[in-house]
Amino acid sequence: MYNIIEFESLESTNKYIKNNIDVLNNKDVIFTKKQTNGKGRGNRIWYSSSDSLTFSIVIKDRKVIEMFASLSLLSASAVYLTLSKYIDKLSIKWPNDVYVNDSKICGILLESISLEKIEGIALGIGINVNNKTLDVNDRKVTSLYLCSNK
Repeated sequence: MYNIIEFESLESTNKYIKNNIDVLNNKDVIFTKKQTNGKGRGNRIWYSSSDSLTFSIVIKDRKVIEMFASLSLLSASAVYLTLSKYIDKLSIKWPNDVYVNDSKICGILLESISLEKIEGIALGIGINVNNKTLDVNDRKVTSLYLCSNK
């Protein structure tokens, strides 16, 4: 059994999982309408608002944890397949981002949670969905809305 745990605002959905791994179930989903201090790879900031889809999944299954290296590729492929139903010209920037042409639409961040051994994984996914404007100076970004006018 898993739960969907929803918040109006969180600092980071991955950070919430890291701080609460002992009370969360395998496959629990942490969703927030606004992430105030999200991050991507290399300590980059992940900007999110109520127009974005921002969530993390708790992974505690040992067999899945052992596949850690493949999870970002599998996750990016799943997002790619889902978004390809709505927009064209998608690509995966391996290992963990989905792009439309040369603009990022989705970021994925996996973080292992270790005490004495790996207790779990926080699989964070951020997708720009209804964003009508995006102000990120260091890279090109887009949204489902900007690509499809829907």
